[in-house]
Amino acid sequence: MGAERMIVTGGASGLGRAVAAELDREGWRPFVLDRQPAAAFPHAVVDLADGRLAEAAVREHDATACCAAKFGVVGLTRALAAELAGRVGVTLLVPGGMRTAFFDDRADQYRPGPDAMLNDPADVARAVAFCLRQPPGCEIRELVVAPSREPSWP
Repeated sequence: MGAERMIVTGGASGLGRAVAAELDREGWRPFVLDRQPAAAFPHAVVDLADGRLAEAAVREHDATACCAAKFGVVGLTRALAAELAGRVGVTLLVPGGMRTAFFDDRADQYRPGPDAMLNDPADVARAVAFCLRQPPGCEIRELVVAPSREPSWP
């Protein structure tokens, strides 16, 4: 562990913010890419849906291009892991439902119900730090972090 730079997408709030805070506590240097400023961390305000802006923001801050829609994240992650094996660790995190502001502006039909079992973003952030604490040569390639009674695949 050390002062490596870690890019955290969506790090201005919710899980991304919790991950950035956990990484910071663990001694890494989080850099946030988000549509909103992340006051607590170095950041770039960028919408990752705009590939050119996302690539420019990542390139400006000495990192690999990080620009893919969620639809292709699994394939992208697996391809990166193979391509960068031995040089850069790559982990895919699939978080289940969490207590964040993600659903605040959505219609009721798209919000979790009152009995929904949701994780605290700080707990998921600790799982991210766990992945990063693995010894050299050992990687966690894919991790699903879900509430213990998640009723569906996250």
